[in-house]
Amino acid sequence: LNGGQGTDTLTMTATLAANASAIGFSTTSVEKMSVNIIDNDAAAAHTMTMNMLNANIPAITLLGSTKTAVADGLTLTNVAEGTVVEMAGTANMDLTLTYAAAFLAGTGDAATLKVNGVTATSADDSDVTITAGIETLTINSSSTASKLGDVVWGGAALTVTGDAALTIQDALAATANTIDASAFTGGLTVTTANVTDATDVDG
Repeated sequence: LNGGQGTDTLTMTATLAANASAIGFSTTSVEKMSVNIIDNDAAAAHTMTMNMLNANIPAITLLGSTKTAVADGLTLTNVAEGTVVEMAGTANMDLTLTYAAAFLAGTGDAATLKVNGVTATSADDSDVTITAGIETLTINSSSTASKLGDVVWGGAALTVTGDAALTIQDALAATANTIDASAFTGGLTVTTANVTDATDVDG
């Protein structure tokens, strides 16, 4: 798919009554992608998995809502360096990101997640999981307050930016020992679990 000139958005809607996957696709000159998850089976949790290996899309937005405790979700694999993923107005929706091996080969790898108006009925909802290899995670919370469940990335550093209140309901992993909220103008609610070394909070 070639988007040509201008700013182009690829929109995908997945109606989930079972797990589903998109094995892979390629684009040229497509700047944004929106993935809308529709929960078609409120009694069970399902996941849409997408391989982004050759997608070449720098901005991806997750939309949709699902039932508490049986949350549907989106899993993106082979996410490229510099890709900004956003959860926009999602309710109880889980997100899992696995970055491309070439990007994760070194140290100091950083990723950015944007949240805007995310809601979570309980701490088991709206979980964000970033698989191994990301040392610094930046969460930009803007426009409307957001509430997440668990946030897992395996690294030591969390940076929070933006202007809208952010709540992370589950305690961070003990590996997280630095929180930088110096550029954040909203209210931050977070619990640390590092009992060996004091967590350094800036902001």
